[in-house]
Amino acid sequence: MTDTTTRSLPKMNAYTLGLFFVAGFFVTNAFDLWGQVISPGLGFANLSPHGLAKSLLGTLGLPNSNFAAYFVHFYLVGLIGYPISWMFIFAPLWQRVIGETHWLIPSAI
Repeated sequence: MTDTTTRSLPKMNAYTLGLFFVAGFFVTNAFDLWGQVISPGLGFANLSPHGLAKSLLGTLGLPNSNFAAYFVHFYLVGLIGYPISWMFIFAPLWQRVIGETHWLIPSAI
């Protein structure tokens, strides 16, 4: 690993895990606000990740009840998937291509 890669990843501890869950909560709510309120209000499609999760579970032969779909959407994707993809995929790519900026700029994208 190069020095810049090591510097861009935070230490994995209880504080970072707590930030994961807080960030995941807010990004899930932001996506749901966009998909359920703003997008349909502007005349675009109603975006429902719950339906996608339910379909995926059924395709994999797993229980695809509404509870299971909401669990996958909110907990697995929202609280875990979004923050991990930000920390290990998007943020390092942003730093390599654009450079060091305030976190608000890449998070708005």
